[in-house]
Amino acid sequence: MKTTRTILMAAAAMLAMAAVSCTKDEDKGDGGETTVYTLELADQLDKEIILNDNEARTISVKLNTNLEADQISVEPKEDQEWCTATLSDDGKSITVTPGGSAEDKDQSATFVVSATVEGVSSFEFTVIRRALGTEYVIESIEGDGLTKEEDPYVGTIISYTAEALSPKALTITVYTNASTWYFADSNMVYDDDTEWYTVDRRSGRNGETITITFKENTGTSTRMAMFYFDVEPFEGDYLYSEVSVTVNQNATPAKSVTAVYDESWENEFTDEETVNIGKDSYRTSFYVEADGGIASKLVMTGTNEADPSFDGENDWVFSGSSNNEIKLNVLANNTGKERSIDLLITPAGSDTELFRLKLVQAGE
Repeated sequence: MKTTRTILMAAAAMLAMAAVSCTKDEDKGDGGETTVYTLELADQLDKEIILNDNEARTISVKLNTNLEADQISVEPKEDQEWCTATLSDDGKSITVTPGGSAEDKDQSATFVVSATVEGVSSFEFTVIRRALGTEYVIESIEGDGLTKEEDPYVGTIISYTAEALSPKALTITVYTNASTWYFADSNMVYDDDTEWYTVDRRSGRNGETITITFKENTGTSTRMAMFYFDVEPFEGDYLYSEVSVTVNQNATPAKSVTAVYDESWENEFTDEETVNIGKDSYRTSFYVEADGGIASKLVMTGTNEADPSFDGENDWVFSGSSNNEIKLNVLANNTGKERSIDLLITPAGSDTELFRLKLVQAGE
């Protein structure tokens, strides 16, 4: 009996193993897995395609799909005979062909892309052809770190400052009513290290981005460049556009100032020396020798605080620094009284005092 029971148990175990093995084999077959189908635009910016009024080019719209061509349908949403859309033989793209010519108003054609397979969502994309005589412009540019100021004479002034060390890349999104925008740049650094930034593209379409990557600036001079955006390709050496960005990259901040000279480079100043200025208007420059980039700041005498009377209307002295030069512009003193202010030299990007000149203007 014991032997018989053992044989029966072994046989049952073998049958169980066979059942498990068959189940695994069946799971490997087509009946054991469900295919997930995908149908979408490869580039979501193709949801709205813009054509200029004089464009008659065909456009290829790429699809991201694992469906066969006979499982995909592309149909016009409305009566839009001026533009057609045809699915490619492999089902991986759609050819859009505009016809006729532009009219007095914008033309629009919307197409519905759907699948014959259940559970796959349909989507739409639209082609817009601008009206005859449309004025194409860069509508705006947006990016983290861009500074915009309104000027009554030149309009919007856009600027960006890159750090000297570990600078962040600048990504700008460009918005336009044209089919394409274009980029150009003017590098204003003329030393041996001229390749201090790289650009990932020089044209795009509405809503696309451009990324500028900066190299570290380990030198003592600020770097500068101009970036231009327009709806027409740039030609020639002279660059101009209504929309531009002034880019400055800070120099490595100075830790010390070794010398300060007058504009002739003949007279050297000492720290906290008094500089006497006549009552008449006066312009001059100071040249600074330092171990890094510097900046300048006007403060009340003997302090590190800005003069509250300098409100944009009552300022009587102005200063600005560029690389190792500090320019000073002093207005005529018609008050009849002596007046004074201190000029601080600081590290680039910092208010830390490195050197001080005491400016005193005569009143008579």
